[in-house]
Amino acid sequence: MKQIKFLLCNLPVSIVDREEFRNLLKDAILPCRQTFTKSLIPQKSVMVKSSIAHELSEFKSCSLTCDAWTTNSNFRLLSLKYLEEGHKSEYLFEVLEEIINEWYLDGKVFKIVCDSGSNMIAITRFNDNFVPCAAHRINLCVNDIMSEKEVKTKFNNLGEEEFFVKLFDDFGSLKQHKIDLLMKNEIEKSNNYKKSFLNVVNKSKKLIGSFKHSIQLTENLRKKEKLIF
Repeated sequence: MKQIKFLLCNLPVSIVDREEFRNLLKDAILPCRQTFTKSLIPQKSVMVKSSIAHELSEFKSCSLTCDAWTTNSNFRLLSLKYLEEGHKSEYLFEVLEEIINEWYLDGKVFKIVCDSGSNMIAITRFNDNFVPCAAHRINLCVNDIMSEKEVKTKFNNLGEEEFFVKLFDDFGSLKQHKIDLLMKNEIEKSNNYKKSFLNVVNKSKKLIGSFKHSIQLTENLRKKEKLIF
């Protein structure tokens, strides 16, 4: 039914009861909201799920990706589960197993790609099929390179200064490391370069934002481009 596909396009079901919507489709006989929510949409869900499950049953193997986040829709997702408990690794693993069994993929999953969050990394101790997302790792590296590092100074029992900074270890976990005076000076020097660079980046963002939100500036830019090219 076309009305069901329309409602599933990230729109509230209550729209079918609005007078403006019904006036737009005067010649159509529209079911009420309750009929959609209690009957038509569940029926459509069963049909679509059955069709997808049939296709998946023919797969010899597959790979999945998973994430825990908040969104307003489940567009292009195999499954979306509401997490009733905290995002602990044990609970996330149970939910993933439930989804895999629900879609008859048990024994067919080659790899499961996830981000490098501590809870996701902890899942790997239950199953060696999990692999970290390369794009997420690269993003973490870039953010780490561009962010200023705070050097903390502490005094030991002898009254001597000791320097500490948070760095990523080989497993992608951010931990505090002890550094010497030479490295402290290098980090502070690097921080000054980063401040200057980020200042240029922020100014560039504001400049681009000005053109995006101003028709007049955009038109003037196009005129200048025509003169140049």
